[in-house]
Amino acid sequence: MLNATRTPTVKKAEILVVDDEPANLQLLAGILNSYGHKVRIAATGEMALRSMCFTPPELVLLDVCLPDLDGYEVCRRIKANSLYTHIPVLFVTALSALEEKVKAFDSGAIDYITKPFHIPEILARITAHLKMSRHQSKLNEQQCHQNIMLQRQADQLSRAQGAIVFAMAQLAEARDPDIHEHLERVRSLCKLLAQGLRDRDVANESVPEYFIDHLHQISALHDIGKTYIPDKVLLKPAKLTDEEKSIVRGHVTFGAQILERICSVYPTEILKMAIDVAKFHHEKWDGSGYPEGLAEKNIPLSARIMGIVDVYDAIRSRRCYKEALPHEVAMAAVIAGRGSDFDPELVDIFVQLAEKICEIYGES
Repeated sequence: MLNATRTPTVKKAEILVVDDEPANLQLLAGILNSYGHKVRIAATGEMALRSMCFTPPELVLLDVCLPDLDGYEVCRRIKANSLYTHIPVLFVTALSALEEKVKAFDSGAIDYITKPFHIPEILARITAHLKMSRHQSKLNEQQCHQNIMLQRQADQLSRAQGAIVFAMAQLAEARDPDIHEHLERVRSLCKLLAQGLRDRDVANESVPEYFIDHLHQISALHDIGKTYIPDKVLLKPAKLTDEEKSIVRGHVTFGAQILERICSVYPTEILKMAIDVAKFHHEKWDGSGYPEGLAEKNIPLSARIMGIVDVYDAIRSRRCYKEALPHEVAMAAVIAGRGSDFDPELVDIFVQLAEKICEIYGES
């Protein structure tokens, strides 16, 4: 019987045969061994599951009628383990009723062979399922490799994008000798406040992780429109005239226009956020800000966060027309603007983050 017409062979596999009848185990093991396969046997469902834990086989031949767990339960447990879901399970049983076959496939089996079986048929089915399983494993490996390569490329692109954004921001404010530290503080403060909002309400869909990452990158571009302001106005140590104030206010529109031109060629979500931040970070909660007089949540969240951070860091930073002031003064200004200049919820979170904010400035 073992010398029946031979079927096309595949590379030998490790196969687990589960059956409570010693004669069936011996028969199947003999057939499979003669074709070069390595066979492990189990007489109960529990033995089969323990065997799976040591070295997962490449294919399982499983009987339905077992003395402890039935074959359907064994199959369900195999398929419930993410390490084994890819392993083909073939039922080999004397039960031929349609409902039994349905149970088998519902439990996760890939095939159902009834006893008495024909040797060429069972070998052909095993060969076919091994080929399909190995082909799928190869495809999965290729997909995994491609995903890793794509993620590396995405990470490289993200780092390059971040470097370009930061370089653009430094160029825009190159007239400030302390610009690098200022931009790093702004980035850190925006990220901290966005994380604080997310942590207050974990289910807050307005603050997904990518939002925080994008804001951290593009917040440095909030004042890119300052390239539009002449030095005599931007660096003026005295009080500005009304005309000069108007020029300074124009930096938000000019900055947005710069970024909009880039976005028209290279449209991305991160650039759209950069436009919002550049254009609207001087809007106020009560609608008294500029350039469009937006109010409350009509102001983009990214710009509302930037508005608080910009005022706080401006007070804490030295300028040609002023000295840097301490945390207490800057925080008092933010609190004073709660509900008028700034989103009250964001102000409350910002106040709670006082200790971490001071750490950003190297203070304990």
